[in-house]
Amino acid sequence: MARPTPTRTTRRGFSLLETVVTIGVLIIIGEVVFSWSFLIRRSASEAQARTVASGIATEWVELIRNAPYEDIGTTAGYPTGTFPSSQTVTRGGIAFQVNIAIDYVDDPYDGDALGTIPLKPVDTVPADYKRVEVEVCWRAACANPLQLTTTVAPPGVESSSGTGALFLTILDSAGQAVPLVNIHVTNASLVPPLDITNQTDVFGKLQLLSLPPATGTYHVEVGKTGYTNDQTFTPDAGNPNPVTPDTTVVASGVTELTLYVDQVSSVAVQTLRADTCAPESSVQFQLTGLELIGLTPDVLRYDQTHTTGIDGSVNLTGMRWDTYLADLLTATFDLAGVDPPSPWVLGPNVNLATRLFLADHEDSTLLVTVLDAGTDLPLTDASVRVEGTGYDETLVTNQGFLAQTDWSGGSGQTDFVDPTRYFSNTGALDASAPGQVSLASQLLNDVASEDFSSTTYRDDSTTSAVWTVGSPGSVTIPFDPVNPGQYLGAAAAQSTKLNPQEGRILDVTLTAVETLNGEIIEYFVAADGVQFEPVTPNVPHVFTATGSDLRWRAVLSTNTPTVTPELRGATLSFHQRVFTGTDATLISSTFDTKAASTFSTLTWNPTTQPADAGPDALRIQIATNNDNATWNFVGPDGTVATHYTVSGASLAAAHAGDRYLRYQVLLHSDSPLVGPVLSDLSIVHSNSCQPPGQVFFSPLPADGDYTVTVDRTGYVQAVQPVTVAGNDRVIIPLNPVP
Repeated sequence: MARPTPTRTTRRGFSLLETVVTIGVLIIIGEVVFSWSFLIRRSASEAQARTVASGIATEWVELIRNAPYEDIGTTAGYPTGTFPSSQTVTRGGIAFQVNIAIDYVDDPYDGDALGTIPLKPVDTVPADYKRVEVEVCWRAACANPLQLTTTVAPPGVESSSGTGALFLTILDSAGQAVPLVNIHVTNASLVPPLDITNQTDVFGKLQLLSLPPATGTYHVEVGKTGYTNDQTFTPDAGNPNPVTPDTTVVASGVTELTLYVDQVSSVAVQTLRADTCAPESSVQFQLTGLELIGLTPDVLRYDQTHTTGIDGSVNLTGMRWDTYLADLLTATFDLAGVDPPSPWVLGPNVNLATRLFLADHEDSTLLVTVLDAGTDLPLTDASVRVEGTGYDETLVTNQGFLAQTDWSGGSGQTDFVDPTRYFSNTGALDASAPGQVSLASQLLNDVASEDFSSTTYRDDSTTSAVWTVGSPGSVTIPFDPVNPGQYLGAAAAQSTKLNPQEGRILDVTLTAVETLNGEIIEYFVAADGVQFEPVTPNVPHVFTATGSDLRWRAVLSTNTPTVTPELRGATLSFHQRVFTGTDATLISSTFDTKAASTFSTLTWNPTTQPADAGPDALRIQIATNNDNATWNFVGPDGTVATHYTVSGASLAAAHAGDRYLRYQVLLHSDSPLVGPVLSDLSIVHSNSCQPPGQVFFSPLPADGDYTVTVDRTGYVQAVQPVTVAGNDRVIIPLNPVP
């Protein structure tokens, strides 16, 4: 028998690549297992920590609830008591932060301290009970702390304790409530002294109850991060009669106090030489506001001295909204101008840049600012003449603002010479009416008639009269179903929509064919299908409420039961405006500022457009250059992608230093019934180193009496006597010619 052929078995190991892959898989699996294990342990740890925190909070709540009522308060708050406002407790190696807040509560069940609850009396003892809140947090859980809240009522029946209440309200500059404002109330005249720190609620209010009575010794200070501060003032030698003195708390009474805070602003002040525009360093000036904190004598809230730095500038932060005036405190220079014109209004949350222009000091000088009386904008090209003994000089204000109020002269003007013309337009534009530019439209004169030959235009839902179809037909009062042969006292007939074309109906004249028979028919019309306005036949009527749904209504009435007035026909002649396009663009002529300029604000009227026209009804872009040839229109961020859509906006910094300017107006409407309108546009700028609308006379021969005469085309001449005593300023408003 033959022996079987032996087979060879080869034992093969792992390659290097397989080994690396295997190790990587094992590492990933290990990391997953470790991560899940860590998460499980961490979750368990956090759950355990929260359980411990709950126990800590419960301990403190029970401890407070079992304490004497008069001891229930915090060491750093009000009501004052024996419990710490904040402390750290360590349990199981974890540090827990415990915060305790306790406040009085005025329960509305028995009325409130102000007597504002209907059918409830004035609560003369408003501190009904105390609310206790215990907050416990730890590690990252402080973003979502554990909180327990309870109330503690006093023992026995509520009775007067001879205490009073102080109700605080904190508002902003617009009169709106400011939430979460820090409140600090102190009274050093009490024994022991009172010191309370708290916050307003979301309605800007804080009620402090059960306060000891005291007259004029409760001092209140309020503030919030990023906001201005306010306070009551203790009378002293520097402010003997404060506008808001320290307040009073009376027994069984409520004292209400309102203080004001708002977001802080900043003012960047730069001092420049008027002749060279070069910065001038180390210039001392006084900045004062108009708001008073004291009367008789007047005490200003803001009155401070500042000095510009080596670069001729200083940045003032944390400024309160107010109207401010700057004066130089140096014998070296006189104030030759301020940009923007002083005094200036500083609102909340504003970053204002202002420049003070300096001239070499003279004993007698006069700075004249010329403004438009209606807008307070500085006026360019105003001739200012100052006359006095041995002195007669005339200066002209620089280009304070570029403006246009009329486009009826048409297009084709390259340079701004004729104030009624512009450079070009595209689209459906209408500038033919003096004083405005708008989308093009048609004014249609249409007629709608009703002879009652059919019921096509009868509004069955509102018509109660008998609508008799015939040739001709008629409308009469129906018979009384209860009294045969007699008519009802009144009835009405009303049409459905009469105008077939969509358009904004402006006016109507109604003509009626009627037989009154000694009785009455009253007529009404509506342009919007809803708001009916009374009309007299054959007398034109201009609609108060315009619209695109013309309807008539007739009300027939009789005082004789056997007689009815009869309406046999009605004709309505009306005008309606239909906009023929949805988009149009106007480009202005070139304005020449004569020198490198800084452009500040862009304003126009009307400031709002019809809502139906859409959010992009009126948009504006600005282009400036120094070659009078390159016109790149841009918006507030300096790019072609944006547009100015809010009047009063600051112009892009990219325009600074340019001489020539054009504006581009884009009009759009989403509706054929309404369109945007532009009636005037102005751009405030300062020309080189001469601030807008100002001229500086220096030197004058001597202090004394002078006459200032101001003339400008389109304005009434202003003549004003001025007494100069050193370095003086005067503001002269001009009224447009009627």
